[in-house]
Amino acid sequence: SLAPAQSASAAAHEPRALAQRPRPARALGGVGPDGGSTGATTWVREGKRVDVVSADGGGVQVTGAARCAGLGGRYTGFAAPRRVREQAPAKLNLLLRVGRARADGMHPLVSVFARLELADTVEIELDPALAEDVVVCPGVAGENLVARALQALRDLLPTLPPLRATIDKRIPVAAGLGGGSADAAAALRAALALAGDAPGRSAAGASAETPSPLASSGQRAALVESEELARLALALGADVPSQLEPRHLLVWGVGEHFEPLTLPPLAVVLVPHTHGLATAHVYREFDRRHPQPPPLPDLDTVRALFATASPEQIAAAVANDLAPVAAALVPEIAVALDAVRRSGALAASVSGSGPTVFGLYRSRAEARTAAAALRAELPSGFEEPIVTAIADRSTPAPALSVQGGTAGCA
Repeated sequence: SLAPAQSASAAAHEPRALAQRPRPARALGGVGPDGGSTGATTWVREGKRVDVVSADGGGVQVTGAARCAGLGGRYTGFAAPRRVREQAPAKLNLLLRVGRARADGMHPLVSVFARLELADTVEIELDPALAEDVVVCPGVAGENLVARALQALRDLLPTLPPLRATIDKRIPVAAGLGGGSADAAAALRAALALAGDAPGRSAAGASAETPSPLASSGQRAALVESEELARLALALGADVPSQLEPRHLLVWGVGEHFEPLTLPPLAVVLVPHTHGLATAHVYREFDRRHPQPPPLPDLDTVRALFATASPEQIAAAVANDLAPVAAALVPEIAVALDAVRRSGALAASVSGSGPTVFGLYRSRAEARTAAAALRAELPSGFEEPIVTAIADRSTPAPALSVQGGTAGCA
């Protein structure tokens, strides 16, 4: 039988020996107790699920249903997980007010980010065969912000080994929806979760004798909230810090200051353009058109505007200083905005630096009807409308998924 390893973790959870060797419910990589390829995954004992959520070479920490069944604790005979998957939700700028560029070229802003249900999936994997990071993003050419994020994290954590990142894109590229920033933030979260799982390395690059355990949820939260990581994220892009923990947010400064907001779960129709707009290009044009932009709104005023569950009041507050600039660069944006308004949207605007046009609707049924009508009305250059929604206020930020396991007392 498998006995709990002698550790502080085991003592804390008072685990008991597993009377029978568990059988794997599914195999997802790694080395199991019989030497086979199984890894940290879901195991079953006497009909009860045992969800392995962290591990090292000497044992595993099991929680979830296993802990609820009195089986929580640390057990030997399993290998560490080597793959972490994170959701990277799109963000929608319900409000975007832009100030005059600073000396460093960054623009102060006041914005309201709505987290959408539409999301990419980012998977980070430890692969001993790699000599350097590999980023795979089918259908997207050129440098990926995830590669820069992993390298920047390695500057902070020199022992981080080479990683493989695989991105399943659902968010349109260069669309003003924060997909690249969301992917980079998700990669940082996943890499941090794996960082403690990787064998330690000395400054000379030699492996340590004992691999360190996968970071606990508390350690991971502390890392995500650390000032060093926040500075790293801001250096990657203004939207990255706020996406380290995706939520509805009031954002100010140059993106480094933010606080959570509550928003109603309105339905959304996104109308992406075939060709993206470079954010830097849009801001340069904004500076040319507005050398002395109006003062930014007072934060308390913005809080009051969005401190309501009324869809009509939320819609009335929608505004974007970059929308006229994006429409000047891509004239068909103005045509698409008119079409979205005629479709019955509560509000229509451009998200971020564009060129994606969006409409807000009271229900998914209304949004689906509008999307069907828009297909015949949109000018050339726009893609198929996407129906999604502002994530429900009660929905937590997307959680870490290790090797497909689950946690909780369901």
